[in-house]
Amino acid sequence: MRATRPVALNAGVVSGVVLLGISAVALWGARQGPLNVWLFPRVCAAVVALCGILLVEEGWRRPERVVIWSAGGQGQEIAAFAGAGVAYAALLPWLGFWCATGLFLGLATYGLAGRRGLGSLLQRLAVGWVVALALDALFVGVFSVPLPGGALWSGAPWRPWLP
Repeated sequence: MRATRPVALNAGVVSGVVLLGISAVALWGARQGPLNVWLFPRVCAAVVALCGILLVEEGWRRPERVVIWSAGGQGQEIAAFAGAGVAYAALLPWLGFWCATGLFLGLATYGLAGRRGLGSLLQRLAVGWVVALALDALFVGVFSVPLPGGALWSGAPWRPWLP
């Protein structure tokens, strides 16, 4: 059997580059419409970019590496969480913001929890969906930010906070 080498990364540089990529996408996406629509996302993206630059700079100053994957199974949590993020993005148009976000929050907190069981899973899913519905009501109803209702629910017409 072939032994696997542990994977070690400079956490500061990698996370800084990821933040710079996220901010670049956000800056590129928030470029149309009136000033009150694109100003806040651009300011947030600029702050995220500044944090990314600071993380890259710290990574170059302190080049310690963090082992994220080893033969003993360490790092599987990182891969699972990254996969959950990809699944969330893929399911968002189909399930809608409230359902996909609630599912993601519930499963992520369950996966990060020390104590597990069916009751804990159901409780975390319920809390995740309540938080997601509250966020949906806040952003759609109060801030007038359109969030996907989901193709599965036909746009979730039961949401009373829709304009």
